[in-house]
Amino acid sequence: MIRDLTQRLKNMKLEVIFCHRLPDRTPTICLFGKPIRLLCYRCCGAAVGFLLPWILLFTSNMYRQLVFLHPLTGFTLSLLLFLPMGVDGLGQALGYWTSTNFRRLLTGLGGGAAQTILAMIVAGLLFRVV
Repeated sequence: MIRDLTQRLKNMKLEVIFCHRLPDRTPTICLFGKPIRLLCYRCCGAAVGFLLPWILLFTSNMYRQLVFLHPLTGFTLSLLLFLPMGVDGLGQALGYWTSTNFRRLLTGLGGGAAQTILAMIVAGLLFRVV
């Protein structure tokens, strides 16, 4: 098993380690005539979700006040954004349903945004203390 893992890591070129890239859950991009699977739909959504709070932070004054002036409100918002991803993943793992790729994309989007909001809250609290 360790030998397989090390061999796989040696053969990696444009792959990302943390994503499973299952063929039925991953969009295929043709680059120079070669099909490439970089991220699954949930990870694609999370990657875009990581960027959305930063875009809103620099374009909306209301969002800045929501996250940085009221950490509990920002924490609640991030929990509400992350909850669908947790419920969907748990429901799938327990065999209650099978998610569609669109649902995976949306839940990843919310989960990525939630992680960025939490990071902003922690950074805001740390810089207030110092």
